[in-house]
Amino acid sequence: DLAKIEAGKLPLSCSWISWNNLMEQISQSLSGFALAANVTIEWAAKENLEVFIDQDRIQQVLTNLISNAVKFSPEMSKVLVSVETQSNGDLIVKVTDRGPGIAAEDLAVIFQKFRQGAQESKIVKGTGLGLAIAKALVEEHGGDINVSSEVGKGSCFYFSLPKWRDDQHEARERA
Repeated sequence: DLAKIEAGKLPLSCSWISWNNLMEQISQSLSGFALAANVTIEWAAKENLEVFIDQDRIQQVLTNLISNAVKFSPEMSKVLVSVETQSNGDLIVKVTDRGPGIAAEDLAVIFQKFRQGAQESKIVKGTGLGLAIAKALVEEHGGDINVSSEVGKGSCFYFSLPKWRDDQHEARERA
C-alpha cells in the first residue's frame, strides 16, 4: 500500500460516509482484540455527522491507530476515539490511550517507515509500517496526522479530515 501511495497509484474512492456507521464497523472488527487485551474502546456517537472519505482507507487508518492504542494500553483501561472541529474548520479525529507514552526522541520519527517507539507491546510485534501508511493515507485525503504524548501518561494520535458535514454545517472543505 505504501509503495502504491508513494507512486500515486492508489486512487481514492471517496463518498459521504456516516461517522457512526464507520465507528460501529471498526469497533466490531476490533472487539475480540480489545477483549483479549482487557481494554475497552469507547467512542461517542455523533448524530448526522458524515465525512467525505475513501471508507476502506480511513477505516485502515483508524484500525491501525486504535489497535496500536489497545496494544499499548494497560489492562482495564480505555481507548477513547473522539471528534471535534479545529479553528480552520477541519474535523479532528483523536485516538487517546493511557499507555506508557512515547519518548520525545521517538516522536520525531514515529511516522517514518520501519520506525517504532522503543516501548515493546505485550500483545503483538509490529512491522513499523502502520503509522507511515496511516500518514500517507491521511495526507491523500488532504489532512494531517500527528501525535502528542507524555511518557508514563499515554498518547493521543490525531488527524484532520477537511471534508465533513452535519446538521449545523453544510459540507465543509478547507479553502
